[in-house]
Amino acid sequence: MPALPLDGIRVLDFSHVWAGPFCARLLGDFGAEVIKVESVGRYDPERGPAKFIPGARMRLYPDGEPGERPYNRAGRFNSYNRSKIGLTLDLRSEDGKDLMRNLVEISDVVVENFSVGVMKRLGLDYEKCRTLRPDIIFIALPGFGSDGPEAGYAAYGLTQEAMSGLSGITGYPGEVPIDTGVFYGDPTGGLFGATAVMTALWHRSITGEGQCIDLSQREAFASILPELVFDYTMNDRVQESIGNRHPQFA
Repeated sequence: MPALPLDGIRVLDFSHVWAGPFCARLLGDFGAEVIKVESVGRYDPERGPAKFIPGARMRLYPDGEPGERPYNRAGRFNSYNRSKIGLTLDLRSEDGKDLMRNLVEISDVVVENFSVGVMKRLGLDYEKCRTLRPDIIFIALPGFGSDGPEAGYAAYGLTQEAMSGLSGITGYPGEVPIDTGVFYGDPTGGLFGATAVMTALWHRSITGEGQCIDLSQREAFASILPELVFDYTMNDRVQESIGNRHPQFA
């Protein structure tokens, strides 16, 4: 079997929920070794509840039953985190910090989608990582970028739909904006993130240089609405919801 494109690349995945894990999963699907790192005290919420709680996301599990190993049974978690191996660490302990520094030294990529400032408080921001591995590729996927007036805002797929403008054109004329129900913002951010990382790896193969990628999920999502953005930018025209009609087709 021929080698996959990212064979030999090691990725440290500090992300959680959907956008970041999807980014890292795509890298794993292309052949990278992906190590998902979770806290010993707070695992990825997509793993779901550890015991049966009526009405509390039991649909995540086969037949609605958490089973004996609920932390490995949630459908969405397994979808977003395939092609990975798992590791739990206590980054508040010196042993945990030492182990993580050792892993950074032998890794090619770091993926994270925490709120702005978390990785710096953990001593794992880009500046620290590149002292351990000068050609490291570090990608952060904050909801609204790492600086600016909205940098501190938390983000989920639903907020990306609203803040990008998609909710404003979804629904019927004269009615309130609505969401799609599938939260496109998360997988869109993850897809853009994986593409950016692979581009950075190609650049490194030529120049030997690593880089820091600050990928705003809001900006990534807005880019799937190019006609609306250009129409407003060039014509000062704001698209409104038009129900089941299409702006170009009968």
